[in-house]
Amino acid sequence: MNQTATSVWATGGMRADESGQIESRRGRLRSARQGRRLSVEDAAAMVRTCAAGPVPANLADRWVEWERGRSEPGSELQVAVATAFGVVPDQLFGPGPARRGGTAAGDDRVIRQLLDAYPTRPAEELAAEAAEHLAMLSVAHATPVPRDPALLHLLLAHLHHDLGERPTSTIHQRLASGIATRLADRALLARCRDLAAACAVTSGRSRTAIEIAQDGGAATTTSSLGSRMRGHEARAWARLGQHRAALMALDRARELLSAPQDPDDPWPDDGTRRFEADAMEVYRVLGDDLAAESFAAALLAGDTPMAAAPAHLTLGVTAARRGDAGRALHAGYQGLAVSRRCRPAVALVAEELLNVLDTRWPRHSEIARLRSAAGLRPSGRRTRTAQRLEA
Repeated sequence: MNQTATSVWATGGMRADESGQIESRRGRLRSARQGRRLSVEDAAAMVRTCAAGPVPANLADRWVEWERGRSEPGSELQVAVATAFGVVPDQLFGPGPARRGGTAAGDDRVIRQLLDAYPTRPAEELAAEAAEHLAMLSVAHATPVPRDPALLHLLLAHLHHDLGERPTSTIHQRLASGIATRLADRALLARCRDLAAACAVTSGRSRTAIEIAQDGGAATTTSSLGSRMRGHEARAWARLGQHRAALMALDRARELLSAPQDPDDPWPDDGTRRFEADAMEVYRVLGDDLAAESFAAALLAGDTPMAAAPAHLTLGVTAARRGDAGRALHAGYQGLAVSRRCRPAVALVAEELLNVLDTRWPRHSEIARLRSAAGLRPSGRRTRTAQRLEA
């Protein structure tokens, strides 16, 4: 066997220079994973959420092979891996085929359109479009604007939370937060905390939500975002039955409505509508039906798609408390029929409504149908569907 054939055989079919490139890539990939304190399984799970197409079932095993230098991912998986780590493929796998062109200004415009569409576009549709653009960012520029991937990860975290897909949402939250931390971007970090607090409330972790809201940093105390954080805090206190603490936090949220939005804050913010939604929830949970109804009516009159489902269900709760079963059921169905909604948040209000209905009319036949539509079992026990939405 000649020298050339021997070297090719020893490196698994690659020449020496190719083997050296694989060795370099192997080190970069392992360093990227270990630097983020991820297991191979965690890294594979992150890649699944960022892949534009099908991913091998044995992705974790493939990853081990990549780190050992025995193989490397194809071009599409390279993009998914780079996207998951918030870098471009060249940084992990070395120079590849010519990348598609594009402009930072064009990316900024698209990302702004995606963010603006969040309250109104169907979540599944917008999530697919955001994931596609996130993948394109990795191949469009050798050095994309560092903040752009974080904004898209944050948007995807919101959307997957709305869809009740908590594990996927959590992965995107961590990716957005990680990039924001590396950039020392306090406004973006504050938005990540805002979402973390919202998720804590809807998943029943009220004390965690309070801790996040109270430790949000300067960006959440001197700008309009502070109203959001105090709103989360108020919702959490209300669910813990702390009437005075809830109203104090809600008063602070009202005061911060007049604060200017941080110029570095990337998220489109409708502070007034958000406050109305938080106040509606706080007053409903605390049992102040008149105040809750007033805010629910304002939200429905303001044509706020994301708040429509909780507003209808809130009117159902107050009607049930007054003894009007027909109106309560009608409002319940109206709320569950709204397509653009945060499923975990809607499940919480639906459970409140059904608990009141169960207590007052335990034998009403229509209640079982509403419970089925909401994915809830008797006495507030969640079905697997509802558990998945709130998990």
